Amino acid sequence: LARTQFPGPQSIVIKQGSRHSLNRTVHRYHRLPEEVKGLFARHADRPQLLATDALTPAYLILEDLTDRYDTFRNMLNQADHRRMTRLQLQALHHACNTIMYGLFRIYDSTKRPHSNFLNHKLSHLYLSPMEHHANEIAQGEKHAHLARWIGGFRLGNRRFPSLDHYLNTIENYRTRIPIPCLMLIHGDCHTRNIMLDSDYDVLKLIDLDRLDYTGDYIWDIAELLEDVAIFRFLFDPEFRHYHD
Repeated sequence: LARTQFPGPQSIVIKQGSRHSLNRTVHRYHRLPEEVKGLFARHADRPQLLATDALTPAYLILEDLTDRYDTFRNMLNQADHRRMTRLQLQALHHACNTIMYGLFRIYDSTKRPHSNFLNHKLSHLYLSPMEHHANEIAQGEKHAHLARWIGGFRLGNRRFPSLDHYLNTIENYRTRIPIPCLMLIHGDCHTRNIMLDSDYDVLKLIDLDRLDYTGDYIWDIAELLEDVAIFRFLFDPEFRHYHD
C-alpha cells in the first residue's frame, strides 16, 4: 500500500478523521502551487473508507518522514540549554534560515493584492482571532491566572490597560493600517509541524488543516516565535528555566 501511494517511503502515516475534513485536507494539498508543494509532506489522492457507514471514520495516508526528518521542536529541545556551544548555535541559525527561506518561498509565490479578496478586513484578519484566543485562555481552568493579564495588570510602577483597550486603539487607526497583500499561510506554524532533515538543509511542513490562501504571513511568524519563546515556558515545566 505504501509503495502504491508513494514510491519512496517504506512506511506511512495514517490520519483519522471525518471524510469531509480529510477531503478538505486533500483538496488543500492539491491546490498547492507546484513550485512549493515539495515543502509539504505528500498526501494520498483521497481518504480511504473501511466501511460504508456514513459515521465511520475515514483514513488518510500520508508520507512518513520520521526516518529522514525530525521536528524543529525536538531540535530545539536538544540545543536549548543555559549555555549552547558554538556548533549548536551555528546549527540553530542554519535551521532558522532554512525554515524562513522555505516559508517565504510560499509567501512570495502566492501573494496577491489585498484588493483581489473580499471581506478580509482588519478585524477579520487580526482583531477577532486575537480576542477569540484570549477569551479561550481566560475561560480555561488550567490557565485562569492569565485572565488577570487580559483584564489589565500592573508591572512595577506601571499599569497596563486591558486587551480591549489595545483592540479599540487598533480599530481607531484601521484606516492608517493598510493591508497590501494576502498570501497562502500554513495557519498552524508551530515547531511540531515543522520538520528538517539531519543537516537542517531541507524543510517539510505537516498538518495542512489550517492552510489559508487569504492570510497574512505575520500570523505564521508570530505563532512560531510564540511557540519557541513562550509556549514551552508556560505549558511545559521542563523548559521553564531554559534560555532561548
